[in-house]
Amino acid sequence: MQRTLPCEFHASVGSWDRVDYHSLPRRFPRPGTGGAGRGVCARNVLLVASLVPTDTLMEAARARATIRDSRLYASTKWRELRSPEERERYEAIREKWPELFVNQPGAPYEILFEPSLVSAAEAEDQARLVAKGKPGSWAKSGVVYEDPYTILVRDAVHRPDGSLSTYGRILPASGAGGAAVLPLLDSDIVLLRNFRHATRAYHLEIPRGFGEPGVSAIDQAREELREEIQAEADSLIGLGGFHSNTGAASTCVELFLAKIHNLGRPQTSEGIVGIEVESPRRVADIIRDGGITDSFTIGAFTRAWLRGLLPGML
Repeated sequence: MQRTLPCEFHASVGSWDRVDYHSLPRRFPRPGTGGAGRGVCARNVLLVASLVPTDTLMEAARARATIRDSRLYASTKWRELRSPEERERYEAIREKWPELFVNQPGAPYEILFEPSLVSAAEAEDQARLVAKGKPGSWAKSGVVYEDPYTILVRDAVHRPDGSLSTYGRILPASGAGGAAVLPLLDSDIVLLRNFRHATRAYHLEIPRGFGEPGVSAIDQAREELREEIQAEADSLIGLGGFHSNTGAASTCVELFLAKIHNLGRPQTSEGIVGIEVESPRRVADIIRDGGITDSFTIGAFTRAWLRGLLPGML
């Protein structure tokens, strides 16, 4: 059985006839009845209604309406959530890095690509957002933000509970995750005291950097050592990939242990204010006591420790 709104939709002009709010489904209660998350209950609030047949989920229609004098009227234009350029950029990223858009068999979250389903997901999410007093534009899919380092996309998805919505995530602008390297000078670990703008605080960390197009992770690790502590790696041992935030970012950074024989000045232009050299046991104590909170440093140290690569930590 299909779920429809109690009014006629005119596809040729993209508009609805007047809607009788007394006959709307529960998810769109009449104005003034209240009920958090159940609909719009204030005047002059945008309401987006979607027409989604529950048996196929293949057709969707959207309308924009305003509430005036306790009556609901529809506008003569659809509410467009994204420009063609934003969607074209999204499709270009998908074509360039298809592995970031794979739908694994049986995965709880399925990315939607068929235009009518994308529109349906945007409409459902927009209705939920507006009902909570949030901007409906937050439901638009495509490329939301982009700079030389990161890309924020919002995918249209089919959720585990069967509903449709949009879901944001962060991609590396270069397509490469970058590298983080744990430097070992003789038997001690080299740490940077770095001021991070994101947290507005100082952190003890290991050298790391964004990935660059065409640069391998191991070469990136060598370059980070040269730039941040003016050191050359005598050897590099791979410690595997590391996801620092699986809930928001797709970036996988490669971890390394580097054996170095020299140490120079820190890269102050990047906010590094000092270099500290500590024994592995002392670093373990600092991590235990919360003095190191950087996930890459904790990850690289833990991997190296568990593999028996740190002196005095067997």
